[in-house]
Amino acid sequence: MRPVLALARLYLLGSLRRQIHLATLFLGGILFILPAYVNTFSLGVGAFETVATDFGLTLIGYFIVGMALMLGSTTVPVDFEARSVYPVLARPISRTSFLVAHLLAVAIMLGGSLLLLGLCLMASIALMIRTLDAAIFMALYGCLLQAAVVAAISLMLSVRLRPAAAAAAGALLFLVGSFSSDLFQLVLGGPPLLASLMKAAGPDFSAFTLKGAVVHHLAVSPSYLLSMTLYGLGWIVVALTIASQAFEDVDL
Repeated sequence: MRPVLALARLYLLGSLRRQIHLATLFLGGILFILPAYVNTFSLGVGAFETVATDFGLTLIGYFIVGMALMLGSTTVPVDFEARSVYPVLARPISRTSFLVAHLLAVAIMLGGSLLLLGLCLMASIALMIRTLDAAIFMALYGCLLQAAVVAAISLMLSVRLRPAAAAAAGALLFLVGSFSSDLFQLVLGGPPLLASLMKAAGPDFSAFTLKGAVVHHLAVSPSYLLSMTLYGLGWIVVALTIASQAFEDVDL
């Protein structure tokens, strides 16, 4: 486990050197001024809080998925381009550990970005209503699980595909998994059974969405949070297992 953590720290520093976090800081600034802008067009404090929270969480959700697609599809290819993969795998480190370290570094980067964005959104809303709504972080936890699954799938695809193709395929799987069955059937057309099979073949990303419950102050049961966590971790393990098998066949 220690080599994995050491590699994850190395890859995390590499992501920071690529200055990917600057996009997070920029969005954080937008979120900090967003509630004041929304308040100008709201019909009251209640409406303002609902609209600002809804729009802010939606913005964060799409941003973090985009970040997961970019990081997940490029983290391994960057190692190949820099030829740093060879000295790493020359040590007594398995290829599976190599992939786990990359995904762990991506997950830490995503978690740090979500923490910063959540604090910016919560603080900016609190300045307007004088109340801290920590429930925002429950929705962001769902976003983190969702983004981690997207990153794992993108990393899996990047073992065999070019980064652009891996990101595009990951984005397509995310869109398919985010649609409801009825909407997916409407977009796809054809036999309903085909749409159901395609939906069942990949992760259901809508299962990680807690935004509605947070915006409308609805309770979420601990059992659902536990099942959502296990569901996300299960798909991450599946993606890493497939990626590891595919990586074993790569001739280095």
